[in-house]
Amino acid sequence: MFTDFLPLLAVFLVVLLLLGYPLGLFMARVADAGAVPGMRWLARGEALFYRAAGEGSTAAQGWKAYALALVAFNAVGALAVYLLQRVQGWLPLNPANLPNVGADSSFNTAVSFVANTNWQGYSGEQTMSILTQMLALAGQNFFPAATGIAVAFALIRGFASRSSKSIGNFWVDLTRSTLYILLPLSLVWAVFFASQGVVQNFSGQVEAQVLDPTSYTLPDGGAARATIQVIPMGPVASQEAIKLLGTNGGGYFNANSAHPFENPNALTNFVQTVGIFLIPAGLCFSFGRMVGDMRQGWAVLATMSILFVAAATLAYAAEQQANPVLAALGVDASGGNMEGKETRFGIAASSLFAAVTTAASCGAVNAMHDSFMPLGGMVPMVLMQLGEGIDFIGDVRKWSAVPIIVLSARTMESEKIRALDAGADDYLAKPFGTGELLARVRATLRRQRQPAERGDGSVRFGAVSVHPHERTVTRDGKHVHLTPTEYRLLAVLAGNAGRVMTNPQLLRAVWGPGHAESGHYLRIYMGHLRHKLEEDPAQPRHLLTETGVGYRLWLGQ
Repeated sequence: MFTDFLPLLAVFLVVLLLLGYPLGLFMARVADAGAVPGMRWLARGEALFYRAAGEGSTAAQGWKAYALALVAFNAVGALAVYLLQRVQGWLPLNPANLPNVGADSSFNTAVSFVANTNWQGYSGEQTMSILTQMLALAGQNFFPAATGIAVAFALIRGFASRSSKSIGNFWVDLTRSTLYILLPLSLVWAVFFASQGVVQNFSGQVEAQVLDPTSYTLPDGGAARATIQVIPMGPVASQEAIKLLGTNGGGYFNANSAHPFENPNALTNFVQTVGIFLIPAGLCFSFGRMVGDMRQGWAVLATMSILFVAAATLAYAAEQQANPVLAALGVDASGGNMEGKETRFGIAASSLFAAVTTAASCGAVNAMHDSFMPLGGMVPMVLMQLGEGIDFIGDVRKWSAVPIIVLSARTMESEKIRALDAGADDYLAKPFGTGELLARVRATLRRQRQPAERGDGSVRFGAVSVHPHERTVTRDGKHVHLTPTEYRLLAVLAGNAGRVMTNPQLLRAVWGPGHAESGHYLRIYMGHLRHKLEEDPAQPRHLLTETGVGYRLWLGQ
């Protein structure tokens, strides 16, 4: 069953590793802002950019200055893409005489491409002129990708440095990512694609004699016969290269990588899948080199690879199944579900491509995902949703209580609250040492193992016992009077013993949704509980404060 898929998957992973490892080390050199081996001749062009930008353009930036530069640059890019579409009918390189794009579609496309979403609400070959495709869309395939690499560099520097006062310079990272990484790789990929038959010219269209002429009826009732097919052309190979390497996905043609002028054969299809994953895989090794521990880079890559292999294998297994609807109609579907797939790729290459493009959040497709079998279609949907860590924590908490500790360079209180509210058990912000991390892991595991509830449903910490069924609390066997609000607060903490409960969580659970910002309530009532239940209220051992986040009930001694 897997005889054609497993060898393809194995070769894909091997080629990706052989190319991704040296690329990752190379990108780490690019991030260092020093001379790049083998590309010193490009340094002159880089220096010209900085000279034109003016004095101070390469100065170190904090996160606020870095973020502001990022937003400003991409806002200008979005505006340029919008304006170019609005006037394309009056500009050159428009052999098909396509009109100006409407305001709504232009705005949609500009925002989509600047955000690296590359959602296309239009048919490329029937809407965009060659100039718009080449200058606006291909350009925006480069710049958001370079922005993504720049942000990755800044994030890694945040992990690697002991001070977060500077995370680099956005303009330097953007320039070097484009000049040393994206442009050379795109040139290699574009030349290869062109050698394999991917179109690369300025011709508006070509006419081809059809093999099977078709007769059809005109709106006025007359008859006509189609003997010639008009096929659009253009600089496809160059846009195809960056579309994949930048994990953009916006195709030159409406059919995207299913179109033979974008993806003509099995070899180009394989190279396209490698191109989508190449830079993300390389960044894992860049991370390891920049933080000074390659084991961390290997660990990140291994984790992502396990998830990817499982998803791709599931997609292939699902698509190998015959569609029961076709079987009921008497159609031979023993070869699997070929609906919406190109015969030149088959099920194996189509399933692999679907898993790759959605895992990388790339919009390129060589098959129609809505034609996949239910389980096969589930794989792209799940992979597209494995996005931000906060969302991932929430998804995991829907089906599992597995311990989750968040390690992050984000130190803001709001970020900690978001993660803990989503279901994380602990939050460790940089900088931290290995010893502290291991201690927190051990503490989390102890909390998972400790019996929060006793056989009678009670919860005990120190000399205190909470009896939910009777709604009573005892200390050293003696009844402790708690007000209804004090008891509700204690019950919420006891029901989540060992876990950090954020201030908003506790306020909503005890006082209701309208009091999520009333933090002073908690301070008052936690003080009451400590005076009634702790041996030393000034130095509590069980009702603990998590500074800036919330509170935790610790059951241990």
